[in-house]
Amino acid sequence: MRYDFSTATKLLEIMTNLQQNYGSLENLYCQASDGKDLEKRLQEFKDIGPTTAQIFLRELRGVWQVPPKVTEMARTSTANLNITLGQFEGERLARLETALVKLYLRYCKKRGCRLCPMADSCTKSD
Repeated sequence: MRYDFSTATKLLEIMTNLQQNYGSLENLYCQASDGKDLEKRLQEFKDIGPTTAQIFLRELRGVWQVPPKVTEMARTSTANLNITLGQFEGERLARLETALVKLYLRYCKKRGCRLCPMADSCTKSD
């Protein structure tokens, strides 16, 4: 079985379960009591784990009122760059976190400080 076919099948299954259990994605959001409950409800769907739920919620920050649960990778990058995330919210926070995670994965995790485009601003740079 091809990977893209199996992924499409999984997505169809998730959407079917979503419609049966909640009617719509918006109803799932409205029925959640808070951010933790929303994350828990998302993880009830097959193949949706903590990381997938966190990425999904990060991408919806500008649409839904989702409390900022920032990943450890992004927190590491913010510490290295002396960035305060409290001044960002919604979609701006989501975009910044995405960029910080990518920065972490491409450079910080691999200790690639010399190649990092943010090396001059980084407190951890070699």
